[in-house]
Amino acid sequence: MAPALPLVLPALCLLFLRSTEGQGTSLTGNVTGPDFLVTDWTRQLNLTCLVSNASVVSMYLWFTPGTDTKRCNETPVCTFQPRLEDDNQNVTCSAVDPTGGFLLRTFYQVNLTYPPPSPPFLTQTNTVQPGDVITCRVSGGKPSVTNVTFHCQHPDHADREDDVSDDGGTVSSSVTVNTSHVYNQSMLCSCSAHWDPEPGLYNETTNTEFILNFSAPGESEALSLGAIVGIATGACIVIVVVVAIVVICTIKKTKNKKRKPKRNKSRDYYENPELIMEDMQSRRGATADHPQAHGSQSPYAVSTVHQNKAFQIDDDGGEYDVLGIPKPKPTPGPIPIYSHLS
Repeated sequence: MAPALPLVLPALCLLFLRSTEGQGTSLTGNVTGPDFLVTDWTRQLNLTCLVSNASVVSMYLWFTPGTDTKRCNETPVCTFQPRLEDDNQNVTCSAVDPTGGFLLRTFYQVNLTYPPPSPPFLTQTNTVQPGDVITCRVSGGKPSVTNVTFHCQHPDHADREDDVSDDGGTVSSSVTVNTSHVYNQSMLCSCSAHWDPEPGLYNETTNTEFILNFSAPGESEALSLGAIVGIATGACIVIVVVVAIVVICTIKKTKNKKRKPKRNKSRDYYENPELIMEDMQSRRGATADHPQAHGSQSPYAVSTVHQNKAFQIDDDGGEYDVLGIPKPKPTPGPIPIYSHLS
């Protein structure tokens, strides 16, 4: 009888478990999944809800983080594409019996690993001078990049040792602009980084061309002398042009003065008739005091007013109006013919 005892005990245990199904016995279970998920935000996370007595479970309810809490079917397996906000959040699995009661509730904490979201970033403008420090930074990622490789096309611009920020989220590398071999030229720099969890997920490289804004040794003195000569030459040209303009203007002004016509006194009479009377009085006074001063000139060589027009008597006896137009002479009448008697 003793040898048959080991075969009888398992059968008795099985009968005991079947007799306790659906009689309120507590279930145990958990959600299984990867310790962490390396993702580029396109990969799926697969979870499984394990229950010690699955035969009494009629439905599995999954609750995922975020606003869209029901991203899984009512099955023991949950598959969904996690997002950045899901990291370190819990996914809950609930086992429900046929009556709708919760038999078991367990959870899984999402742990994501992802590369930096952006390519390397250079902190300097495109124009640099001697002594400037150019820095390349790579931020983000979980974990952050292992190292940053930053170099320029000339050997004098090798990168320094990497610098990691206090929070560990940014890794940077720098170079100092050197003047040994490059003068007033462009310099191409390249920056990349290595991400250990899965290097193929971060292949970003940033290439930037910098303009070196400085001169070769001794070139600055030559440029200064050339600048002084250029400024002096320009100033001399300006002075010559100004003097020439002044001379030309002076000559034109002198010629215009010589060509300026004398004012016609008769026009003064026309514009100001009062001058006629003043002139007549002055002429009469001079004739009365010195009757012989005018020689053969008629003592009546004065201006007269005829039909509301001013006329001036010339020395030869002709009369002219204030515009210089001769006064029409009267037409002589017919000569009378006398017959003489013998």
